[in-house]
Amino acid sequence: MSNEIDHFVGEIYNAVRNAFLDLFKNRERYYYCVLLTTGEAHPPYISAWSWEALARESEKMSSQENTIKEQMNLLKYSYADSPYCLYGYDDYFNEVVEMFDERPAMDFNDEGGWNIEFNFRYNAMVSAIKMLDDEGLFSLNQTRSKLLLNVEVMDESDVLLVNNAKLFNNSEAAINDYANWCAQA
Repeated sequence: MSNEIDHFVGEIYNAVRNAFLDLFKNRERYYYCVLLTTGEAHPPYISAWSWEALARESEKMSSQENTIKEQMNLLKYSYADSPYCLYGYDDYFNEVVEMFDERPAMDFNDEGGWNIEFNFRYNAMVSAIKMLDDEGLFSLNQTRSKLLLNVEVMDESDVLLVNNAKLFNNSEAAINDYANWCAQA
């Protein structure tokens, strides 16, 4: 099993690393970087927000109902609204998709088997992100303590999203900001 998980982590690591390295070439200052999966643990993808992208998108999406500042607060940690959602997926995640397709099916009729497979996939994602963080990837254009890093499962409860964020982040301010946003979203 060790070789299997190591290979799985390695492929996720490579895809995520390449996607973020490519994204970070734009020299923007990122405050939110995330690896996402669905509740069925489908192949993951990245999303991110930089302060520059948040300002651009908020200005475009502001209206009479929402000022730019209000729009910024709405978008701040919304992975789906980021212009960098799915960044590099077609270029870097093909091996990961194939690897996920080769895994046992997620059988909802077998709760024990489903949990084992979900945890295998999710823990591989967490391990890959921790390795990249330990190597300093998320400090390239920004101060790491000012960036919120996470592995998120879509449609997960706010409590679990915040608890996941605590695995990767030491900044109470960043975690509290994220927790407040999750509670309002």
